[in-house]
Amino acid sequence: MDICEAFLNTYKELEEVLCTKYGQKSSTVHRYASAEGSKYAEELDLFREMRNLLSHHARVNGEPPILPSEGALKKLSEILEYAKNPPMAMSAATPTKSLCTADLQSSVRELIELMEERGYSHIPVLNSNGILTGVFSTGTLFALSRAYPSRSIDGVC
Repeated sequence: MDICEAFLNTYKELEEVLCTKYGQKSSTVHRYASAEGSKYAEELDLFREMRNLLSHHARVNGEPPILPSEGALKKLSEILEYAKNPPMAMSAATPTKSLCTADLQSSVRELIELMEERGYSHIPVLNSNGILTGVFSTGTLFALSRAYPSRSIDGVC
């Protein structure tokens, strides 16, 4: 199999994977490039043009109008693999045992100091059984200041 055929086959496989993923037949590569495949948007646009040239244009003196490079085929294969096996949330998430949490008796002042000290914007609040019951966040502070406009945070704590 020559490089043009390998490129076209890989592109076709990418289209098939995305057709299954999105449940549609057309524009799947474009849709993918504007969503979870956005980090590959430029390459996907280029590869779509290359695929069109290779598929829809006549040969010049019996040869394809362009020849994909090994690097292009390698990148297209990488994108295909990423589409087949996208990263899962847990690959970027903080494991539960490593979370900084608060309990129902944690004071607002304590949480503010912890957030400031560690640069957190959110702290999960757990009940006595370790069940998530809420999240203390910077938005919570704004809500508190609106609820008690004449008091300082110290007056709320």
